Amino acid sequence: MTPEKITNDLRLVQDYIRTIEKELAASNATEHTHRSALKTLIEDTLPGTVATNEPRRIECGAPDFIITKDSATIGYIEAKDVGKSLDETEKSEQLHLSWTQLCHSLHLFTLVGG
Repeated sequence: MTPEKITNDLRLVQDYIRTIEKELAASNATEHTHRSALKTLIEDTLPGTVATNEPRRIECGAPDFIITKDSATIGYIEAKDVGKSLDETEKSEQLHLSWTQLCHSLHLFTLVGG
């Protein structure tokens, strides 16, 4: 990874955080409010990918995002709201049964940080 790529990616993350903070300041945001910012972050940091929010159900459930590149699925993201514990989410029965047994590329992502 080049220094330019690192600098650009850090700028994108800073932009993402500023967007989330602005949305939170309105005092009416939900988990879904922040998803457009997450989509932008994913697609800008991983050129050539498409992050589809609320895609069709798949055999192992309904992920919040499916990440594709050249029409091939490269990952799934289950997004959680700001402040939501990823430790609790990771231990949940729904996540364990639906995702870890059937989908092999699930990534948990808290929208800003827990």
